[in-house]
Amino acid sequence: MRKLSCSAFTLLLFLCSISCTKESSQTVSSSVNSLAKKINLVGRQQQITIATSDYTYPTSQALLWLPKSYDSSNKRFPLIIALDGVGEQGGDINLLFHTGTIAKHIADGWNATAVNPVDHKLSKFIVFSPQCPIPNGWGWSSPHIKTMLGILKATYRIDTTRIYITGYSAGGWGLWSCITDDSSLCKQFAAIGP
Repeated sequence: MRKLSCSAFTLLLFLCSISCTKESSQTVSSSVNSLAKKINLVGRQQQITIATSDYTYPTSQALLWLPKSYDSSNKRFPLIIALDGVGEQGGDINLLFHTGTIAKHIADGWNATAVNPVDHKLSKFIVFSPQCPIPNGWGWSSPHIKTMLGILKATYRIDTTRIYITGYSAGGWGLWSCITDDSSLCKQFAAIGP
C-alpha cells in the first residue's frame, strides 16, 4: 500500500508555487471532451459536467485544466483533485475562483507545473476542481469522488500512480471521507493535502 503523506503533498504545492510561470495568453488544450457537449473556457479551464452518483445531484459542473502538451503527446499526466469549500458551492462556476484556490491560480496564469527538487524534472498536472451544486452543504464524500475519479481515469490519460487530492473547509471534510470511508479509493492516492 502506498504511504499517504501530507508533508509530501504540501511540499509539492509549495514547489508548484515556486515554479509558477504566468502566461497571458488564453490558450488551453482543445481536447475533445466526451463529458461536455462543447468546450467552454472559464478562467483558462474547461467547464465540464460530470456524473456524481448522487440521487440528489446526479451531475456537477467542474473546472478541468489539461497541460498544453496534452494533445501533442501520448504521455500520462499526474492529477490533482481540488475540492471546494462551502463558499464555492452552488450553481455559479465563478465561485471556484476564490482567493487561494488552485482554480484561481490557474485563472491568474499558473500552468499547474512543478519542478522535482531531487531530479529537477518538470511535472505538468491535470487539475480537476468539481463544484458541489448544493449551496452551504457538506459537499463531497467518498462515493462522489470515486465516481468522478473513475470517469476521469477512463476519459483522460492520467498517471494513476500520481493522483493527489486536496481540499479545504468542506472540501477537507470530503478529502478525509475519501481516506477513511473507502480503502479501495484511499489506495488510489499518492498523497493528500487537507
